[in-house]
Amino acid sequence: MTRSKMKQQVFEGVDITNSLGAIPPQSNDGDAVTGAAIDRLGAGTGFFLFEAAAASGTPSAVTAALKITHCDTSGGTYADFEVLETALDIKTAVAKQYMIDLSGAKRYLKVVLDSTYTAGTTPANVVAGKLILGDYDVDPKASQTILS
Repeated sequence: MTRSKMKQQVFEGVDITNSLGAIPPQSNDGDAVTGAAIDRLGAGTGFFLFEAAAASGTPSAVTAALKITHCDTSGGTYADFEVLETALDIKTAVAKQYMIDLSGAKRYLKVVLDSTYTAGTTPANVVAGKLILGDYDVDPKASQTILS
């Protein structure tokens, strides 16, 4: 399937104003950030939007690893489902988007961001991510929840 066809498929029947806050906007200084559990019941595809502001503190390099983890229960042990990035350069402002085939995913998802800062005095970035779910085989209004 072509990427443009996948983009069309993701947005069918989805109100993107109700996207899920996988990583709420926050300052990050190198600690791993794990988003809240997201119930993907019935969703076959996802569209992840990631943003990072330019780093403060004059680091010589800043990279981010991004992945989606999954689990059968919201409070269980999550395993890697899909690695989106291993070393995305976020020293300067960046906005990225990722298409995700969720057909093999378990019911609950979490987004994990792990950033690495090299040098600089108190380096940090403001980061945020949203996950838009689509291609539902059930009514999402009755099943879509974010769990803390």
